[in-house]
Amino acid sequence: MIALASLRQRWSGLLGTAATLAVAVAVLTVSGLLLLSAQPELPARYAGTPVLVRPVPPADPEAFTDPRPWSADAADALAVRLARLDGVAAAIPEHGFYAQLVRNGRVLAGARDAVGWSAASLGGYALRSGQPPAGPGEVAVDAGLGIPAGAPVTLLTARGAETFTVTGTADGPGIWVSDALARSRAPGVRVIGLLIHGTADAAAVSAAASGIVGADGEVLDGGRRAAVEPVADARTRWIGMQVLTAVSALGAFVSVFIVASTVAFATRRRHREIALLRLLGAAPRQVRRMIFGEVTVVGLAGGLAGAVVGLAAAAPIGRWLVRTGFEPATFDLTYPPAVPV
Repeated sequence: MIALASLRQRWSGLLGTAATLAVAVAVLTVSGLLLLSAQPELPARYAGTPVLVRPVPPADPEAFTDPRPWSADAADALAVRLARLDGVAAAIPEHGFYAQLVRNGRVLAGARDAVGWSAASLGGYALRSGQPPAGPGEVAVDAGLGIPAGAPVTLLTARGAETFTVTGTADGPGIWVSDALARSRAPGVRVIGLLIHGTADAAAVSAAASGIVGADGEVLDGGRRAAVEPVADARTRWIGMQVLTAVSALGAFVSVFIVASTVAFATRRRHREIALLRLLGAAPRQVRRMIFGEVTVVGLAGGLAGAVVGLAAAAPIGRWLVRTGFEPATFDLTYPPAVPV
């Protein structure tokens, strides 16, 4: 009660302390949310595949280089062996090559690879309209682009600008060509997806696949599938992590040292008031309890205000990080409840 009464009389003197604490908590909240959200993500085109197989990854994960791909023949042979495992419905090697969709003279953001139509099932995508691509000049695109079947489109590939005819649209993002074209142009295979029967156990299938793959590759299931994230995204995410870590350290410094110094300075200025309380018979523990009470109230008020500001500011700052290249386009902000606490 004494602490509250003192705060009502001296609120202006502690306003700076509360504001400093609010800024520090806001910085920590924003950086904490962004750090927790900046984790490797499974590409959407593999979201429907419970088990993935890839070549042996580089020894140094921070080298940010792709694993050396299998040749098309080696990948197809391995896929045949994997397809024979119990519980495996299909083993699909992803053949693909560089391609970007050009519309109205501008390259569209999104997919940077054209893959064989059979790989559409790895993302759980299905044909929404038209027919799947079967010939060398045919392509299927995302239905969300609004490009009808039969329309010509331009793909920017390693060979230059090429004209394809849209034969169908799918219910997910991507560019799909015929399996034969994808296989003939693919520089290699970096992923084999294992689709399993509904009653099969993904962990058991993963263990069995590891026995077949051996030292020639790596089998991923569950959260480990995020390891197939594109190298460019992983590099961008790593850069963003360094920036966010530095910001978090700055926020921690402000929280601990500057706030503590501000409180100590404000208490030091009250030496006459504290001396008067001691003269009137207040025990040292009572004075300490009063000061601790004031600091607690100020801390709760400043911390709550900072948490609210941090939660509100995290989303626009996250979008800014994506625009400036500190986070990949796949960055998705999450709100774990423990961060503001």
